[in-house]
Amino acid sequence: MTKSTTRPPGRPKDPERTRQRKDDILATSAIIFARQGYAATDLDEIAKAIGVSKATLYYYYESKEQLFLAAVDLGMRKLQEVVRDMSDQIEEPLDRIKAAVHAYLRFFHEHPQFVELIIQERAVFRDRKTSTYFEHRDASAQRWRDLLAGLVRVGRVRDLPVDRLLDVLSDQVYGAMFTAHFTGGRKTPEEQSADIIDIVLGGMLTPAERRKTNVS
Repeated sequence: MTKSTTRPPGRPKDPERTRQRKDDILATSAIIFARQGYAATDLDEIAKAIGVSKATLYYYYESKEQLFLAAVDLGMRKLQEVVRDMSDQIEEPLDRIKAAVHAYLRFFHEHPQFVELIIQERAVFRDRKTSTYFEHRDASAQRWRDLLAGLVRVGRVRDLPVDRLLDVLSDQVYGAMFTAHFTGGRKTPEEQSADIIDIVLGGMLTPAERRKTNVS
């Protein structure tokens, strides 16, 4: 099909309306890609589910690959928004970490389609230097480095390299997300986050901090 490159005449383009339209397209696309897999998904089916023409999809996205990767990006943007909303309002650093862990696991529990897209991206686009998930994780990492560095500096967290602390915590949360998905939610997000906070975060604390803090 020849892709449309000319915008039809009409009222001036509204950036916010365009952004919302694109996010609506991506939200539906994510569900269909997750259910059927990248290879088996046809853009005609996505267009029909959204209630637009295939030409409209091509107006926003040049290819199925671009649409898929944009759908993954939507999930990661939504994840970051949820984590920020749940944690940034909390002043106590350890409580902020707890809230972020819980928000992360709750998000993927409520939106399993994005777990499927992360898996599919790795399988289908193995040649990508950095996956969408890790692009977003790396972009948001500095705020957590700064928070952990502050806790180390005041003697609340063990004096270990901050990147090591962050990697261990991030990897545990990342793994817990996949475990929950593959086991069909054998543990609730609340149970998973409590275990990570108690065992992983608790193990990062100094002896003095453990004596005075109930991390669970």
